[in-house]
Amino acid sequence: MNYLINNYYEILILTKNHILVTFLSTIPAIFIGIFIGVLFSRKNFLKIGEIMLNVFGILQSIPSIAFIALIFTYTGIGLKTVVISLLLYSIVPITYNTISSIKIIPKEIIEAGKGMGLTNFQILRKIEVPLSFKGIISGIRTSFTINIATATVATVIGVDTLGKIILIGLRVRKLDMLWVGGVIIAILAIFFDLLFEYLENKFIKW
Repeated sequence: MNYLINNYYEILILTKNHILVTFLSTIPAIFIGIFIGVLFSRKNFLKIGEIMLNVFGILQSIPSIAFIALIFTYTGIGLKTVVISLLLYSIVPITYNTISSIKIIPKEIIEAGKGMGLTNFQILRKIEVPLSFKGIISGIRTSFTINIATATVATVIGVDTLGKIILIGLRVRKLDMLWVGGVIIAILAIFFDLLFEYLENKFIKW
């Protein structure tokens, strides 16, 4: 508790940096992931989409730290490495959920839309996206949670996040620093998870 009181300003700065890294990597991933997911769920790309679904399923089992290590070998130390790594990793659950959510929509619903004279784009906008939105939101929730946790590692490659508190705490063996860093990260992860759950429940009624 003394550490929190005596270093509250630095903790606020590190928390801000932690959130900033998370947003810089996850927001672009949302648009890219949904675009890729929609693209590979189209009729002309169905076979590729099935392959991509399996590939993204496998990629989800790879630790996020491995992505950082891979990108680090090419881009070196700094914010760019962290953002690119987390962006690439967070695309995976969003794309996977987008493809799988669209694929499970009953064909009868799509055919009904065609029977009403809807174009392919109208079917996508009025039927496929709304019906798959719950799954897409779930992928976004997963990406935010993963990136909040993984942003901790950013400290090792030159970006000061809440991981700095944990890293220093480990070096000097100060339990209060470990508690402060770990608890704040956990609070952030829970907050964003509950936020997306609230948005999901408020705007998705089916």
